Amino acid sequence: MVVDSEYSSVVKNKVLTFVNSIPTGKRAIPTKLILQEKLGSGGETVRYKSRLPLGVLGGPRVVLPNCSLYGLTQSPRCWYTTIDEFLVSQLGFRRGRFDYSIYTHSNGTILALYVDNLLLADREPIVSDLQKKLKARFNMFDLGLVKHSLGSVVSHNVRGQKIHITQEGYIGRMLERFSMSNFKPVVTPMDKNMPHEKVEGEEACDKMLYKQLIGSLG
Repeated sequence: MVVDSEYSSVVKNKVLTFVNSIPTGKRAIPTKLILQEKLGSGGETVRYKSRLPLGVLGGPRVVLPNCSLYGLTQSPRCWYTTIDEFLVSQLGFRRGRFDYSIYTHSNGTILALYVDNLLLADREPIVSDLQKKLKARFNMFDLGLVKHSLGSVVSHNVRGQKIHITQEGYIGRMLERFSMSNFKPVVTPMDKNMPHEKVEGEEACDKMLYKQLIGSLG
């Protein structure tokens, strides 16, 4: 069960300590288990993940964090500092000057980091060696050749030594989400030389929906 797996991970890594009472001047944060779906290239569910943020468990039981945990404001920064220090100091990678999620190595290896997901690009022996070093430091597993990442579908032509990347699936889901599946595609959807002016009596758009639509383009 995914819940049992999350709990076992918390216990194994000694993430939390149970305490009998809340320290004076402190406030407990209510806890609820968060379940997430991991989607595949076609939008299908590949596996489930669970996360247990800090807080009160089952009423009177209170836990004290021994390290940063999902749900805390500083968690992303703590994790990035940890993985960045390991990649740079221990493995010899250089962080990108303009994109801090891209790392390069003097041997030609490229590593892309997105939260706790890694993409490695290099020859098989080098990738395998890096995987062993990463697994020795972090609890992680190999998903094989990348097929789906951040809404993009990746296909490999080993014989032709080519990689094809498309966002067709993501685009399709966004069009369906915003009720645009039946729209006719055009190269330029709006006359760029004609400013958009509000028509008298025109109904105002949903600002939140508009922000979501624009945000999905990124």
